[in-house]
Amino acid sequence: MHRIRKLRFILAAGFLAVSAAVSADDMGKKISPSVEISFPYVRQDGIASNQFAVWVENANGQFIKTLYVTSYTGKGGYAVRKDCVPTWVKRSKAVHTPRTELDAVSGATPASGTLTYIWDCKGKDGGNVAPGKYKIFVEGTLRWKSRVLYTASITVGKNADSARAQPQYSVKSDSHSNMLGTVLVTYRP
Repeated sequence: MHRIRKLRFILAAGFLAVSAAVSADDMGKKISPSVEISFPYVRQDGIASNQFAVWVENANGQFIKTLYVTSYTGKGGYAVRKDCVPTWVKRSKAVHTPRTELDAVSGATPASGTLTYIWDCKGKDGGNVAPGKYKIFVEGTLRWKSRVLYTASITVGKNADSARAQPQYSVKSDSHSNMLGTVLVTYRP
């Protein structure tokens, strides 16, 4: 019985030592800079809605990277339905983007809820972007020609930054304008 207690004590002490070592290693790791984009999403009934894209451009309007695009749009739905997030289609040059690249950032239309997308502060080539100002865009097709484009400027660098994206609606009054809610953007160095 004494040996079993001693064995339990040794195993417990060993477990705690390993746990402390792992925690110390984890605490020593540098967290990579990132930008978090979050917003409430309410899935709409009917066709010609529920399409959206999230992307990054630099301060000069040069396209940097798509973070997410709904699967229908990413797989060419923009060619069938010209009203499908047209700003993203034009700026990303989706027509000339390899299918594998779009597949990597597209996904099924999500369920209603708060959505969060993370930009790792890297460009399409996988390299880190230079410090400076960047624009985050979230564009949604609300219903046919009715769209919203949220835009926020954020500074990537030494200091944390946050912004609330400003919306531009293509139609003044639309019963589907609640599809995408307030977009919040947070940079963590």
